[in-house]
Amino acid sequence: EWAVASPSPQARAFWEPRYPLRTSEQNQAAARAAGYTVEAVLPVPDADWFDEYYTPLQARIDAAEPGNPAVPESQAEIILKREHGGDYRYAGYVLRPA
Repeated sequence: EWAVASPSPQARAFWEPRYPLRTSEQNQAAARAAGYTVEAVLPVPDADWFDEYYTPLQARIDAAEPGNPAVPESQAEIILKREHGGDYRYAGYVLRPA
């Protein structure tokens, strides 16, 4: 989800064609519109993503066969998170049927 009101053009350009993001407020409104109450919003700390996802992913990229088609996309995501990671975040939502 977007973590700021005005995400960088780089973050928007990366995410919009892949997975359009919304703000937390927009996500919560969508949950309520779908018939849920939002019990909690739990942003995932960036350190968790680097420790558990991006660092192992970088190791797999480094070991990948030359020409692996997944490498450029994965590398671009890692770079984006390092350079513009404050613009977006991953979050878990605890929902309850209304």
